[in-house]
Amino acid sequence: TEPEGRGTQYYDGNGTGMRAWDIAAATTLYANWEVFHYTVTLDAQGGGGGLSDFTITYGEAYPKVSPLPTKTGHTFLGYYEGTDEEAAAIYNSRGVSTNVYKTAGDSTLWAKWKANTYTLTLDGGSFTGKVSVTYGTRPPAVHVPVREGYVFSGYVNGDGVMIYGADGKSTLASYETAANQDLTALWERLPEVLVLKSAKQRWPWNGKYDITYEVDNLDPEKRYAIAGDFTLDETSGTVFVDIPTKSGEGTVMLDAGEIFPAETLTDEAALTLRLVIRKRE
Repeated sequence: TEPEGRGTQYYDGNGTGMRAWDIAAATTLYANWEVFHYTVTLDAQGGGGGLSDFTITYGEAYPKVSPLPTKTGHTFLGYYEGTDEEAAAIYNSRGVSTNVYKTAGDSTLWAKWKANTYTLTLDGGSFTGKVSVTYGTRPPAVHVPVREGYVFSGYVNGDGVMIYGADGKSTLASYETAANQDLTALWERLPEVLVLKSAKQRWPWNGKYDITYEVDNLDPEKRYAIAGDFTLDETSGTVFVDIPTKSGEGTVMLDAGEIFPAETLTDEAALTLRLVIRKRE
């Protein structure tokens, strides 16, 4: 007979009378409501350390969430109603919400994360550079540096872990370090060699050439070749001719006509080769 559950109750929640009517006058009866409390579960989506759930009343403003979850290599963006891109945000990255609870039952909110981007600084001697890599993805390929008298073996981090191979492609399938890194080039000194045919000559591109070389005490367990860093019209690259001798003099033949496709060249095309001995994989 009074607001907020005060006074005498004449009907139960199903509308059934609970007592005889004993008021001899017109009377207003006031509905009395029981407030339901619901549980909101917080799914960290691979994160950890955050609040797991909380209790809330229908129509009540969402409370601030603390502590918030963390996830290696990621930034927390907030809690959302779903896991798809169209899901509505309920909490921002600070754990604050401006929403009111409108679900007549328990519910779940899902954390949303953004993978961080890190910088790899490359020290290749004469070449330096930076590349960006997103956590959990493969680092992009990088420029292969050149150093006179050496062959590039790859880039390593401060712990000596190989991050890039000799081809400039990453050895990692996925970048799992939540930090920037400085990478240093590894170099292998080339064997001392005298190539008796003078380097950097311009030769007819389709000729056959005997290349005489002299080497001294190469590793007998390794495979070596004469490497010709070539320029041909607008094409460049490297050709290899294996050498059988590990010590002393030898001669191998470079058949340029078998290496370069004739249909792509003109009669005036000339071949420029810079010859060194390189260890082969």
